[in-house]
Parts: sequence; C-alpha cells; structure tokens
Amino acid sequence: MWRGMKVASTMLLKMREIATWSKGFSEASWMLLACGCLSLMWARKWVRSKKERFPQGPLVLPIIGHMHLLMSLPHQALAKLGPKYGHLIGLKLGQQRCVVVSSPDLAKEFLVTHDKSFANRPPYGFTSVLLYGPENDLFFSGYGAPWRKHRKMCTLELFTAKRLQETEHVRQEEVGVLLQRISDLSRGGSAAIEVGECVAEMSTNLISRLLYSGPRVTSQKKDGENLPQLVKEMEQETAPFLGDFIPWLSWADVFRKRHMRKLHNRIDVVISGMLNERKQAMLQNSAPKGDFLHTLLSKEMAKSSQEDDVLTMNEIKSIMLGMLGGSIHTTSLTLEWAMAELLKNPHCLAKLQREIDTVLGKKDQITDADIPKLSYLRCVMKEVFRLHPVTPLLIPRFSTSECKVRNYTIPANTHLLMNTWAIGRDEQVWKNAAQFLPERFESKDIDVKGLNFDLLPFGGGRRICLGLPLGLSIVEVTLANLVNKYNWKLPVGETSASLNMDEMAGITANRAIPMKAVPKLRL
Repeated sequence: MWRGMKVASTMLLKMREIATWSKGFSEASWMLLACGCLSLMWARKWVRSKKERFPQGPLVLPIIGHMHLLMSLPHQALAKLGPKYGHLIGLKLGQQRCVVVSSPDLAKEFLVTHDKSFANRPPYGFTSVLLYGPENDLFFSGYGAPWRKHRKMCTLELFTAKRLQETEHVRQEEVGVLLQRISDLSRGGSAAIEVGECVAEMSTNLISRLLYSGPRVTSQKKDGENLPQLVKEMEQETAPFLGDFIPWLSWADVFRKRHMRKLHNRIDVVISGMLNERKQAMLQNSAPKGDFLHTLLSKEMAKSSQEDDVLTMNEIKSIMLGMLGGSIHTTSLTLEWAMAELLKNPHCLAKLQREIDTVLGKKDQITDADIPKLSYLRCVMKEVFRLHPVTPLLIPRFSTSECKVRNYTIPANTHLLMNTWAIGRDEQVWKNAAQFLPERFESKDIDVKGLNFDLLPFGGGRRICLGLPLGLSIVEVTLANLVNKYNWKLPVGETSASLNMDEMAGITANRAIPMKAVPKLRL
C-alpha cells in the first residue's frame, strides 16, 4: 500500500513538471491523465490478485507452515478452523500447498467437476520404502493405465455381484466362527470381551481366505510372523516423511526409513514365501483354485502376449498387500464403533433387535439375502459412517493441473484433504449432528456409494474405495448377527453415559479405549 502511494505521488510530481512546459494540455488535463493511468495500474493489480487468489487459512508458521495441525487428530483440528475460514481452507504443509474441503457442495465440485485434475495421489516417499513402489500400489499410485488395470482386476475377481454371491459361504462360515468364539470367550455371558479384537480376528480370517485361502489365525497365535500381523505394523507406519513437505530436512527421516526398510523386508519374506509355495503347487496341479492369488499368479505365469493381462511379481505382491491393508482394519474398526454407539444408545439397540425379530423371526444366523429387509439396520450403519468414518480425511489427492473453484485458483501440485468427519458433524448439513440418530435416514434417500456428498465414508469419484461392495456386506451381516445372537451389556461399573467415545491419534479413527461388552445369548 505504501509503495503504491509513493509511486502515485512521484507520478503526480512528474505530471506537474510536464504541465509547466506543455502548451497542448492544461495542468488539470495532465492530472486527469495521471489519475487514469494509476486507476488502470491498480485495476490490473487487483484483477491479477483475484486471479491468483488461494483459499485463506490460519497464520503460517516458519518452516513447518501448518504441519502442526496434522500431528494428533487432524480431522478435528481442521474442523475447528471452519467457523473462521469457511469450508475451503488453504494450508501450507512445509513447502507444499494444500486445500481442505468440509462441505458437500465443495466436495461435489472437487470429486465431480475437477475429479480428473485431482485423480492422482501425492508422491509420498514411504511408497518406495515401505511398499513396492508408487507405480505398483493400489491406493497410492498415479491415475493411469497401470492403476486402471489393477483396479479392474480386483473388481472383477472380488467385488462384482456375481463374485460376492459365489463367496458368500466364506463370509457365513467366518461369522459363525465369530459367534461361537464370542460365546467361548465370555464363558456363556459371564465375562466381558473386547469386541474389536474378536471382530478383527474374524475379518483377518475372512479376507485371508478370500485372497489366498489362508489358514485361520487367532489372537493367541505367537509362533512366528504371519502376514496379517505384519499388515497391522505397516498401517502404523503409513505416513508421509518430513522430507515430503520440507525437502531440505529429508535427512531427518533417515532412522524412520531404516525402520521401514526392515519392516518391508519382513513383509517381503512372508509374501515371497507364500507366492513361491503357491507357484510350486500350481505347477504340480495341487493348488487350491478359485481364490484371488490363483488368478494373479495365473496372469504372471501365462506370459500372455497381451500387455494388459501380464503382471509382474512386484505388482502381485503390491496388490496382495494393498488388499489386506485396506480391508482388515477398516472393517473391524467400523464394527467396533457401531457396537459402541448401540451400547451408548440402548434404545437404538432394542429397536434394531425388534426389527430383526419382527421381520426375520427367530433365526439362528442372518445372511446377505436378509439384509435388504432390515431397513433400520441400514440406517444404523449409515449413522455410524456419518459419525465415525474410518479414514476421516480419506486418502489425500494431488492436483496435476490448475483449476478454478468458486473464486479461487487452485494451482497444480496442490494436496487435497476431504474432511468427511467435519461434513458428517456439520449442523448446517445434519440437524443435531452430534447425536446418534439412525432415524434421520428413514426419510432420506441417501447411500454411501459416493453419489451423496454429505455422506462419503468410502470417498467418491474415480478414486472411490474399490472394496466398497465387500466391506459393506461384511459390516452389515456381521452387525446384524451380533445383535441378533446376543443381548449386549456394558461391564459392571460402566454406564452408557460414562462410555468413552474418544479417538486415538492417527490417520484412522481408532478408539482411544477398546470397546468391552458382555454378550448374553438371546435365542
């Protein structure tokens, strides 16, 4: 501002000097011309500033920018900025630009209008150290032909309606094992159990069987390493390096990279051993057929002339690791939050049990075919997804081209965080947003498949979670059976009012305190 005033005063003085010897213009004419020139300059500067305008955000700290906001519970910290800065917030993560979206309208604009610009993932360094490289990974790879090939393969072999029907018996068997295990651990309903631990074990066995006909594992197994255990360790390490945001501080990541490489080597030993063993069995025609691993190795061993059908060993390893990492923990965590909300709101639990009894009668085990009949169950699941999305900020996206959003310019190479947690708790979108009210969905035609932008637990657009059909089927059937089989009570000394619903720090919405409850048989 001061610089502009100085320039203006200098120009006025020059105009006066010119006016003293100029006979063609009066002093007033020269003053008018000077004001016109200044107006044009300021107008041009104003237009340029508007054209290059980036969303506002809080005060930028030296070096780290806004990285401190992502340290503990980032989705909650970013949601608190909404009342002051709006639903589109601009951040600086070190030297990287980032925008945070927390409204359905803006979510639609980014995931539909500008979906192609934001279809890529940020080039995080851990994908080359912990995983099998960004070009092979299912979740962090760029948007291109390799990603489309991997996604199509996974969808056709695991997530089509036909494939889900063919593998339904596996889900039913594992749910049956879960129900029996709960009875054993609770000693007939006399002891509390950790709900999340039991469900995670079921989820591990189910996904392992679908992917590679893996043997059943239990939480008591301690002899050696197995892939599901390593996947849990990998999830805790899946986070960007400091050098991803501040390149000149990349030396500070040396110890973390060393730890990641050791973990990657442990994972690779297990996966390589499993693949080699299966290949030998396939050569001897003694391998189990019909699982996902058999299909993948068939494409590697066939050496097809069509490049679209060929898979390398690193691609197969990466796909297997990604499918395990993206399914086991997310499923068990969703079910743990669902049980916690039902126990905190016992009238909802009672209403769900009444619906099951009325619609299905006294049934020992509920199947996929029964789920469409249970409308209140689906309302409960939607309400759980609204309040407790497993990945509150989804997986970050990365722009490849400049785009215009409202009156802002979003340059290329900008990170995008979609705060689904904040959208789900926005009073402007949801009345009584902090309360668990499944009934709110009885009068709303809303699903979780990425077309309703006020409920996006699985994301949307091109990068929507490809495991949505299987994941939704598992959580709905499992929750229905848990509620149908048992009357759940909180442990002695704990009430619904005192039940802790806090989250643990991390990129996923983990419970701060594991969910414990006492199950007593109903039937």
